[in-house]
Amino acid sequence: MKSWGLRQFLSFVLVMSFSCASLGVESSSARAVLKASGKVQVNGNASRQITTLFSGDVIQTDENSAANIIAGGSSVLVMPGASVKFLGHGMELTEGGMAIATSEAMTATVDDLIITPAGQKLSKKARKPSARGRRRRRAEARFPGEAVGFL
Repeated sequence: MKSWGLRQFLSFVLVMSFSCASLGVESSSARAVLKASGKVQVNGNASRQITTLFSGDVIQTDENSAANIIAGGSSVLVMPGASVKFLGHGMELTEGGMAIATSEAMTATVDDLIITPAGQKLSKKARKPSARGRRRRRAEARFPGEAVGFL
């Protein structure tokens, strides 16, 4: 009889422990997968070829390296010799260059400039090239505390 009560008590403790463990986990929107090509560092440590990123992680690429970050509906190419910070909902460029392709409105921050996609709808539009044979591109730039402008 004594062992039955002890088993029941331990079962209750284990159930409560495992159910509360998920409370400290970050939301899935603040995660990404990094695929490194060459020497890439995450938070100052050498990265494996494929690793998980969390919001706040800093990624640095060597002069002969690059990194591709996949987060939700967005893909970020970190150019050689660059340093970026993964923000969960966007990227912050501190050195070098990066390219973002997004369908989830991922933002890019450079100094005090925040760049967001012009529209959040997925659409496929055919445009005629301009006289010079180039397509016109429009990006929306949001400045903290100021009006919206177009680049």
